[in-house]
Amino acid sequence: MVEIGGATVGSGYDRLTVAGIATLNGTLDVSLIGGFEPQVGQTFVILTCSLRSGEFNQVMGMDAGAGKAFQVQYNSGNVTLAVVASASGDMNCDGAFNLLDAAPFALALTDLDAFAAQFPGAIHLRAT
Repeated sequence: MVEIGGATVGSGYDRLTVAGIATLNGTLDVSLIGGFEPQVGQTFVILTCSLRSGEFNQVMGMDAGAGKAFQVQYNSGNVTLAVVASASGDMNCDGAFNLLDAAPFALALTDLDAFAAQFPGAIHLRAT
């Protein structure tokens, strides 16, 4: 879990430093703490390494506040979270509305529980 509660590394947000190669997989879980509201354009380098390999299989907690989302940027020597304006129709919670949202949209229409399990950062609306 990466906690973000301010703009300063260490006291405001978490950063993992890997001396060698960082091989990523598994889940990245991002959590805003202490009422902090990041602004569009802010970035948070959450991992540094000599070389990065792979990506996280699942990313949770991408909501950065009203009208904002975190976008994961995989770079050769770091992983950065960038705060972007959230896009309407962004079904896979990656901060962009594009063709990659088609399959999650179809899943939401056909199996809302499976969609909610796969994309826990998405806003789920249910008819009552």
